[in-house]
Order: sequence, then structure tokens, then C-alpha cells
Amino acid sequence: MKNKKKSRLISDKKWIIAIITIVIVSYAAISVANPMDYRGKRGNPPFPQNQKPDFHMQNAPKDPIFLLFQILDLTDAQEEKIIGYSTKSRKDIVQLKADIQVLQIDKRVALKNENYKKVKKLIDQISVKKASIEKSRINLKEDISKMLTAEQKEELKENMMDRKKPKLDKYHKKLDKR
Repeated sequence: MKNKKKSRLISDKKWIIAIITIVIVSYAAISVANPMDYRGKRGNPPFPQNQKPDFHMQNAPKDPIFLLFQILDLTDAQEEKIIGYSTKSRKDIVQLKADIQVLQIDKRVALKNENYKKVKKLIDQISVKKASIEKSRINLKEDISKMLTAEQKEELKENMMDRKKPKLDKYHKKLDKR
């Protein structure tokens, strides 16, 4: 009886090893047939083969401000100013978020120690920092808006409206299904 169980166990192990081997070989074959690298899905570069990506294409997915470079026909001076404004704004926001985290840690400690006056004071400080983040974002939009021409502002409005339409269409389709 023990030999039967042992031989069946060995047989089951062979099947498991065979299945794992087939999966690994299949995965390797698929990977070779459809290579994916840094340039995009299945090796198709998002830009011509002999042309290197420029600064805007490298940062476009990371920062929505670079949508301006794709949508509008900006001068080099405008692009440099926008990059400067965006960098300054991001640095300010990162610092404010770090300050908020420190204040939230202090708030937890104060709550644990039942120091409610300090908790209220810290809540006010956190609120001020959060408001500063929103103001920094608005200031960035204001600075960019000031340097755009009337035609660029109009083009930006049209493109931003076009970007929002698909979301609304998707929402309406969901409502229609109900």
C-alpha cells in the first residue's frame, strides 16, 4: 500500500514539473515573439526610430502641465517659463505635503496624550498648509494664463472641453444601461 502511494506521489510530481516546464517555455516563446522594451508595447517606438524623444515627451506622462506643449504652439520662451513655474510650484507643494505629514504625526501624539488644545491648534495648521497647496496650484494656473495669447487660451479651452467629453459619454452610457 505504501509503495502505491509513493509511486502515485512521484507520478503527481512529474505531472506538476511537466506543467511548470510547459508554462515557462510558453512564456519565453511569447516574450521572444512579442518583445516589450522601454519604447512601448511590442517594440513599437512612440517616435521615429532615428529621432530621440525630446524633453516634453519624456515627462508628458508624469506631469499634466506638459499637455500644454502637445496642445498649444508655444514659443521656446513660453515653454521655459512654464517649466520654471511648474518646477517652483511642485517644489512648494512637496514641501507643504511633508509639513502636513509631520503635523499629522504630532497630532496623533497629542491625541494619544489627550492634549486636545494642541490637537485643535495642529488641525488649524494642517488646514492652512492644505489651503496653501490649493493656492499654489491656482497661482500656477494664473501665471500660465497670463503669458498665453488669446488664441492659445481659446485653443486650450477647446481642447480641455474635448478631453472631458469622453468621460461624460462614458457616464451617460452607464446611466443608459440602468
